[in-house]
Amino acid sequence: MLLTALKLTKNEKKVLDCLKNESEVSVLQISRKTQVPRTSVYLSVQSLLKRRLVSKTYKDKHLFYRSHDADLFKKTDNLGSIIKVFVGKQEFENIMKNLFSRKDSLIYTVQSKESDSVWLKHFSKDEMVELNSLAKNAKVISKHIFSRGLLEKAIRLYGEDWAKNYVGRKGSAFEIDDKYVSSKCQLWVTLSHVYFVNIEDLQIIKIENYQIARLIFGILDYIYSHEHAINFNEKLKSLVS
Repeated sequence: MLLTALKLTKNEKKVLDCLKNESEVSVLQISRKTQVPRTSVYLSVQSLLKRRLVSKTYKDKHLFYRSHDADLFKKTDNLGSIIKVFVGKQEFENIMKNLFSRKDSLIYTVQSKESDSVWLKHFSKDEMVELNSLAKNAKVISKHIFSRGLLEKAIRLYGEDWAKNYVGRKGSAFEIDDKYVSSKCQLWVTLSHVYFVNIEDLQIIKIENYQIARLIFGILDYIYSHEHAINFNEKLKSLVS
C-alpha cells in the first residue's frame, strides 16, 4: 500500500532500499549491489531526486547519492517508533527553524482558518515574517492543504507586509471545505517525520518513524496529485494588489 501510494517503480524501490543501508554510494556501486543496469539506476536516481527522496553530494569530483532518511532507517529498524513531545515557545521555535532551514526539503501541511488565528497568540508578526524568510531562503517546498478563505483571513490577521514577504516561497496549495479541517491544530509531514501541532497550547507531538511518515506522506501525495492545486503566490499577489 505504501509503495502504491508513492508510485515507485521496481527499480526505484531497489535503489531506495540500497541507499537506506548505505551512507553515500555512486551509481556504479548501486548498480553492482542491486544488479540493476547503470542506465536504469541513473534514471531511477534522477526520479528520486526530483521527489526529494534522495540527495546528492560531490566528493573528490565524484558524485554520490544518499537517502534523506538513511540514519532514520537504521534507528527505526532497531528501536521502532520514537515519539517525542515538545512544549513551550522555545522548543516550538526550534522545531520550526529546523524544518524551515533544510535546503530544498519538502513538507506537507494540513491546516484550517481556525488554526491560523491562534498564531498571533504566541508569535509576533515580525516573527512570522522571519519564519517565512527562513523557508524562502532555504527553498523549502511547501504543499499546503487548507480550508477555503485561509489566505484572505491570514492577510487580515498578519497584514499585507506578511503576504508580500510570503510571495516567492516554493510550493502550491489546494483548498477544501471547512468541515474537513475545522481543528485549531495542524499536521506537518516530511519524508521521515510526522508532527501533530497544537499551536494554541504550544505543543508538538513528533513521531520519528520512517514507515509511518512515508505512509501518511504517500496518502497526502496521492490526494494532492488528484486535486487541482492553486498557485498561492499568484493568489496572494492578487489579494494585495
